[in-house]
Amino acid sequence: MAERVPFNIAEEIVKKLGPLAAQEIAIWWGLKGQLSKLNSTVTRIKAVLLDAEERVQKPHHQLEDWFAKLQ
Repeated sequence: MAERVPFNIAEEIVKKLGPLAAQEIAIWWGLKGQLSKLNSTVTRIKAVLLDAEERVQKPHHQLEDWFAKLQ
């Protein structure tokens, strides 16, 4: 759960930057491309973290078999 905190913070930042006013400011400052890249990066990181979390939660049948044989 603690590992998700930085991800949740980053996701909230992107959500806050999404409204029209923030987009207009980004365009005015010439940051629209950077905002788009940030959003893309955050969604990519989210996908990787979710995949990693699924892998950790899946049982490792090979390890279980190995431990059983070791005993």
